[in-house]
Amino acid sequence: MKKARDFRQEALSVLPGRWGLAIGATLLYSILNGGLTGLFSPSPDVSANTGLTMEAFAPYATIFLVIFLISIVFSAIGASVQLGYNMLLLKYYEPEQKPGIGDLFCRFHIFWKAFGLRIVMSIFITLWTFLFIIPGIIASYSYAMAPYLMAENPDMGIMEAIRRSKELMQGNKWRLFCLHISFIGWAFLCIFTCGLGTLFLSPYQMLAEAAFYREITGKNVVTYANADEFYYDSTTSAQ
Repeated sequence: MKKARDFRQEALSVLPGRWGLAIGATLLYSILNGGLTGLFSPSPDVSANTGLTMEAFAPYATIFLVIFLISIVFSAIGASVQLGYNMLLLKYYEPEQKPGIGDLFCRFHIFWKAFGLRIVMSIFITLWTFLFIIPGIIASYSYAMAPYLMAENPDMGIMEAIRRSKELMQGNKWRLFCLHISFIGWAFLCIFTCGLGTLFLSPYQMLAEAAFYREITGKNVVTYANADEFYYDSTTSAQ
């Protein structure tokens, strides 16, 4: 059974010569997924004056409403872009496929389904979180593979993607958690780069997660020092 270092190594093996695409796609995905909504936020002390009347507060209420609507739009767009981003990541491991920026938009034809998946997952995770924080975290890992599943299977329904993800993650939640934790040292070092290091860390981490998804779905990849040399076994593991 592969460990976190194996998935990290697989990610590193497919990145040489394609770092630019990985960084650019990750940056664009982050923007379209709402990464810039904070720029529209008003100053934190906008409503600090408790002496404001309803009439005086009305313009600020409008601002907050606009910010909320912008966030919804970004979330809706980001949901389908996330599926496209997942497909781009998976293509890195396919010798016969050539990933490109255009892949980010390859799942726009299931825009509403992608948005629905994001909403349903958020509702479920929030409800589990109400029972205490830990169940919410466990739920987030149970549903973590649903976007990958829908990305690869655009005809798959929302609840089917969630159910399938729960099946795949049985016995694998801790492994994914360990994979995420294994990047904590790199994340700490990024602090000293004023955040610029995350431009390299984020695609590296996401490609490692994509490698994890491929492993639990039976798509086994053996990588070598030369990123152009692959052994690919598409046999599907019994679930």
